[in-house]
Amino acid sequence: MPNLLAADNVTFEQQFPDTYTATIIAGYFGKNKEDVMDASFLSTTDLMLNDKGLANIDGIEIFTNLHTLELSNNKITTLPESLSNLTTLTWLNFSANKVTKLPENIGNLSNLNYICASDNQITSLPISFNSLPAKTEKWFLNNLLPVSAGTQDQLLLKTGLDTQTN
Repeated sequence: MPNLLAADNVTFEQQFPDTYTATIIAGYFGKNKEDVMDASFLSTTDLMLNDKGLANIDGIEIFTNLHTLELSNNKITTLPESLSNLTTLTWLNFSANKVTKLPENIGNLSNLNYICASDNQITSLPISFNSLPAKTEKWFLNNLLPVSAGTQDQLLLKTGLDTQTN
């Protein structure tokens, strides 16, 4: 989906193809899904969408100024590739969902200080994962990553990736 702008008189339901997601995000701003997205929404730096029952976050890329994106305890199975365009993100938490893989270009999140993907169903990490800043705190507890006891300590030392209970 192309990135739409509030100046284009785009409504929440046009930006977010999933009706429920459009309703939840519009409500976050005190609006209805049929309302036009005001330019002030686009300057939002924090979106706290924990425990909302979200299954689909397609369209989230419109919030290009985000620093914090909280999506824990939802029903998300797929993170859109467009998430990698949110290059101002410093904090990303999508723990306790049903995500099976990360976007291929997750490494584009060059300002990321913290990522929590614990309690998902992630089975592998994309190559670009290694491009995340060394300072990034990475939490991947309770996933399906194939990490042996011998390599777990190496990963933790090299990347700060905590993969206990995988």
